[in-house]
Amino acid sequence: MDIYAKLDHVNEQLARTLTSIASGVIAPNDVFGAIAPPAMKVASRWNLLLDMDPETRTTLEMALSHSSDIFDHCCGSEAILCDLSALIADPGCSNQQLHYDTRFSDDECESDEDAEPHQRERCRRHQQKRLVTAFVALQDVTMEMGPTLIVPQTTSQATHNTVADSQHEEGLEFLEEIATKGMHSTLLKGDMMLMDSRALHRGTGNVSAIRRVLLDFAFMARGMEPSTYCGCIKPAVGDSEFLLESFRSQPFY
Repeated sequence: MDIYAKLDHVNEQLARTLTSIASGVIAPNDVFGAIAPPAMKVASRWNLLLDMDPETRTTLEMALSHSSDIFDHCCGSEAILCDLSALIADPGCSNQQLHYDTRFSDDECESDEDAEPHQRERCRRHQQKRLVTAFVALQDVTMEMGPTLIVPQTTSQATHNTVADSQHEEGLEFLEEIATKGMHSTLLKGDMMLMDSRALHRGTGNVSAIRRVLLDFAFMARGMEPSTYCGCIKPAVGDSEFLLESFRSQPFY
């Protein structure tokens, strides 16, 4: 399947959705997920929740044909699909505020020097069971189109505590300072980027004349209950509990 077909499909769905909202047929909360905590929402950005239709499933199978082992390692063999949406940034939208999607507390055991070997091993296995997010480019994403900026080494409890207290002016200055250490994820059509959902990141401003669309999906370890996570997935899709294993297929070449 040409991945451009999925891009056209998303654009058509967004147009229908906005028309339905304007006419009062549906409510925004029924079709859009949060693109960040409410205070960080930016005009001309949408997180369009997707159905598990044949086109979407095929795109997921393509994306996972060479990456499912990574999700398996990070989230476990029974990882569950917990995000399925299209991240849309229209021309003229500004930067999001730097943020994390989930805030886990398992960093506490990293510094427990008095732990017994078996406790360290149990903790190590627990830390591997993370929520991993994937962004798939449905078209080339240039610097001008507002690529996602991700800041490495920001999954620590100390960093998250600082971010949680960043609503005052000094905190906002801190966020802008660490944003300078981030990496812009420019992508070619069909490229996929994986991110630990605890990493600080943001969508950057789209100063081009082209809409930027990313397919967003994520898998989470069964039984994990991360805090602050919004679960950007349609209830019908989430309730189906699609397992990572169900998307394994023959590699696409």
